[in-house]
Amino acid sequence: MFVDVDQMSDHVTATTGSTEHLSCSAVGQPVPQISWYKDGVPLTVDDHEEDLVIDDERNLIKATRQLVLRRLHRTDGGQYRCTASNVHGNVSFVYSLVVLGHGQW
Repeated sequence: MFVDVDQMSDHVTATTGSTEHLSCSAVGQPVPQISWYKDGVPLTVDDHEEDLVIDDERNLIKATRQLVLRRLHRTDGGQYRCTASNVHGNVSFVYSLVVLGHGQW
């Protein structure tokens, strides 16, 4: 299941040239694998920063994978989906990113 959902917003607006951080955190046992997609196409691991935290009390492992989008262009806008999965199933969350040119509202 996803955790830290208060940090996830399904509508994100950014400006050209800026950097945007999209984050997904999930817990599970075994550790969830988090994958990112843009408009249905898998993204490369070079775009990711990953962190694992073990919760010994509940025997769960929290996986966080953050997608860092640098020097945004208007063409970077679209649907970004993160999927956390393990042998017990999967969950997905979709970010809708709109990139505006400077001075647009």
